[in-house]
Amino acid sequence: MDPVRQALHFGWLVRVRWVVGVAEAAVVGLVALYVDPTLPLAPMLGLVALGLLANLPLFLAPERFRTTATMGLAALVDTALLTGLLALSGGASNPFTALFLFNVVLAAILLPAPWVWAITATSAAAWGALFWAPQPSAHHHDMTGHLVGMWLAFAALAPFLALTLTRHRAAVDRAHQELAAARAQHERDQRLGGLATLAAGAAHELRSPLSTIAVVASDLQHAAQDRGDDKLGADATLVREQVDRCSDILWQLSADAAGDMGDHSVPSAVEDLCEDVLDDLG
Repeated sequence: MDPVRQALHFGWLVRVRWVVGVAEAAVVGLVALYVDPTLPLAPMLGLVALGLLANLPLFLAPERFRTTATMGLAALVDTALLTGLLALSGGASNPFTALFLFNVVLAAILLPAPWVWAITATSAAAWGALFWAPQPSAHHHDMTGHLVGMWLAFAALAPFLALTLTRHRAAVDRAHQELAAARAQHERDQRLGGLATLAAGAAHELRSPLSTIAVVASDLQHAAQDRGDDKLGADATLVREQVDRCSDILWQLSADAAGDMGDHSVPSAVEDLCEDVLDDLG
């Protein structure tokens, strides 16, 4: 996972844990006041407070500790705290056992596949362990089959959901990488296009003065020959050679830039070229 996306996922996990902790405290308080006053309110609120306190180090953690391992451990802690809350409030008969699925989905969105499977297995094991927790006597015999069916449905659905989400996220990550590579290639092409334009403009602007210098150098060569001035002739020849060299450099620069922007040249035999021309003539 690239560092930018990892930082975004870490920040999102911290914010979700704040929201979940506050929501759990509100639900526990409301259920204890209006639904079941016999709930052990103090231990349950203590577990919720422990989860909120455990989120504080993540919120204040420096950059080097904001890793996928830290996020995975935090997700496992959340699973353990949820198991404790459910064990204190009806065990497997508590309808909020469905929150185990939320932990699996959140892990599949934010974490690599090994952590997703670890959290999926831990959630299934934790839900199964809730059958040994104290349950309301009215439901112990009548709904055992239904509760076992719910647990089996979770054990079957959670791995499938985790696999689907992790594969979808991998496909999205590949699409993002391909898009980033295409964008980088487009930027390189734009830079090369600017270089090609600059080279073509330089060649066009410098061609006239170079041609003038070449003409003057030729005149100097002829004048030197008429006068028999070997030194002047040598200087004129040197000037003409340097002008030709500058022209070659400008043409090469322009050709290289244009070649990077378009199709690369492919060596071709003269015979093949002649055959292609003759085929086109019919």
